[in-house]
Amino acid sequence: MFKFRSVNWFMHKLLFLSLFLLAAISCGDRPQPQTTPQNGSLLAAAETAPNLSNEAASENSTLSEFPDEGNAIDQIFPITESHDFTEEAFNDQAFSVKVEDFEVRFNDFTPLTIEKDGRTVFRFKPRTPGEYHASLVGVSHLRGKNSKEIYVNASGPGGVCCINYWIVDISAETPRSIYQG
Repeated sequence: MFKFRSVNWFMHKLLFLSLFLLAAISCGDRPQPQTTPQNGSLLAAAETAPNLSNEAASENSTLSEFPDEGNAIDQIFPITESHDFTEEAFNDQAFSVKVEDFEVRFNDFTPLTIEKDGRTVFRFKPRTPGEYHASLVGVSHLRGKNSKEIYVNASGPGGVCCINYWIVDISAETPRSIYQG
């Protein structure tokens, strides 16, 4: 009887260790930003600002007004639209999200392009196209009240802990990536 409990205990520990390692491997690869805006700590702060209501995240709000509390950009600035794999109308489908004068186009939750007046003005560079299971889009003002960015969040691949962010500056005539990670 004692040997059975020892083997059973050992198998449970081995299973737990295997699951822990699998989770660590699938969620551990966090790429660094492509470019850094004027304030070098801004990108880290963009993902770690406090949870505020939609009123507090108005157009006049800027990231520098918020203390670092460890929340994501979509917890600071309101989400325009979000979809996930439980919505059959969006699962394995092409769709777009209207964001002010722009349209963000997706295919199976993978962000593809940003369009304005029917022409493509920005192309996303997703690391794992077709492997995302949810997406959301919003507008932020990370660099002051005169700035404007479209942020996109795509969950996956892997578990819910794996989230990919793109922040595209749309303040100028030509949109440009200021963060991908």
